[in-house]
Amino acid sequence: MSLEELLPAHRAKSRAWSIFIRTGLVLSILVVALTIPFFGLVMSLVGSLLTMLVVYSPSQYGC
Repeated sequence: MSLEELLPAHRAKSRAWSIFIRTGLVLSILVVALTIPFFGLVMSLVGSLLTMLVVYSPSQYGC
């Protein structure tokens, strides 16, 4: 589910709201990346942990 799907129906079809939400997300990630030292390493760690969770979780349940 994306943030754009959470908008009310009359605003969901507006391209301006879509651009506003996407721009806000990019700017918030930029602020976090500039303020947290070694942000790239943190994102790599999160990505690798989530990948391991996705790969090994179904194998434990016999899928």
